[in-house]
Amino acid sequence: MKKLSVLAIALAATCMFSGCGKETKQNVQPAEETYKNTESETSEECAAAQEEFSEEVVDTEESIDDEWTDEASELDEEVASVLANVDTDYNSVYWGTSYSIFEDLPGVVVSITPCIQNDQYGLLVAITNLYSDDIWFNGSAVALDEDGNQIGETYIYEPNLGSGNTAVEVIDCGQTMPDGRVQWTEGQTMEASGTYVPWETDYSVSGNPEDGYLSVDYSFYASDGTPCTGSTLTVCLLDEDGLVIGVGTEFIEKIGENEKYDGTVKVYGDKDILSLTKGVAMFANPYTME
Repeated sequence: MKKLSVLAIALAATCMFSGCGKETKQNVQPAEETYKNTESETSEECAAAQEEFSEEVVDTEESIDDEWTDEASELDEEVASVLANVDTDYNSVYWGTSYSIFEDLPGVVVSITPCIQNDQYGLLVAITNLYSDDIWFNGSAVALDEDGNQIGETYIYEPNLGSGNTAVEVIDCGQTMPDGRVQWTEGQTMEASGTYVPWETDYSVSGNPEDGYLSVDYSFYASDGTPCTGSTLTVCLLDEDGLVIGVGTEFIEKIGENEKYDGTVKVYGDKDILSLTKGVAMFANPYTME
């Protein structure tokens, strides 16, 4: 198995996990802010770029079934350009590295960045679909420490990863700092089993870091009112540089036609780190089987 040694993310992890402790802001209570998050509506310009990319790089109808390979590759300029223009929260996050693990599908992109979840070290692993068709993806990834020891693993399963959308999972590394290397022990793509549903959220962030958590109240709904299945909503708190300093999740139940799902995600962490919060990124993949 080829080890994916990534210097960039190792440096980012050092900056995040060491540097945050140096900047202490106590008794900081952020004012409640309300956001409109158009997470998954693709602009005409971006959609055109995705369509052109799909036609020029790979015929998705013929090549969508692809077995995993451990030969990871850097993104070429065309893939990187499309990725930089996806109309989601993806580009709000500082990603330590991005690469492809499918030889025939360079537009299925893996991105990794260090994160903190409940005072534990972790790696946020993302899969982004840059093709004009939805895809089905599953894969297993293992995080390593500086000595090459396995310190955590995760499994990603998305039966309907939407065009231009991103699925994320956290590899929990406990009290051991990851060095950014990830081994993929399994990975596969195929045609999606259903249809991805574009979505939006209205949300607000409130709370006092001194309490050890911040609350994200949200209202989640399909952009066009389409009824959809449940999806895990992942909420990432970001510092001013886009580093992920807190992660919370909640499963969203099935949503009926023109309905909204209201909930609250509490993101726990160290008070000094939570006080650095400057933004939020959200990820979800609702879909319909109709």
